Amino acid sequence: MDTMQRMALLVYLVMKGQERVNAVGHTLIQKLFYLLQNGKGVPLGYKFRLYHYGPYCSELWGDLNSLKEYGYLTISANESGWGYEIRILPEGRRFVTGQGVAEEIRKKVDGLLEVLGGQPVRRLEALATAHYIFQDLRKAGLLPDEDKVVYHVLKLKPHLKENEVKEAFRQIKKLI
Repeated sequence: MDTMQRMALLVYLVMKGQERVNAVGHTLIQKLFYLLQNGKGVPLGYKFRLYHYGPYCSELWGDLNSLKEYGYLTISANESGWGYEIRILPEGRRFVTGQGVAEEIRKKVDGLLEVLGGQPVRRLEALATAHYIFQDLRKAGLLPDEDKVVYHVLKLKPHLKENEVKEAFRQIKKLI
């Protein structure tokens, strides 16, 4: 996927997310793009690493800021003091329409938004981290069963509860 297609997809995600849950946050975008690339196989070209709230990519945050500079999006601090609200501007809608996003990819984004949209950050963190660990174990040639994934996620993120991680693991198995 080239840079313009990736940028159009990012604006599309904000547009659809805003329609679905009113405002889109940075964490939702990070986790959705992580799962889109690493779970659904859409070649976005991002490199994610494990961070405070799960998989994170600084280049994705840079792309969001570029889209803000182009006048396609707004990014503002959430009134609560936690996180950001990202919204589409009219110029962003024109950009998405002009660039277009492939139907197959739109369906994947819409499906992930159906599950992830409106979820608390903690749930997004558990879902994406469980997937990240699942993939890591598989790459290491290990069978990534529920017990192993839960153990490793809780080792990295002891603030999560075991039942949250188990539910996240089950959800990931359905999503991907």
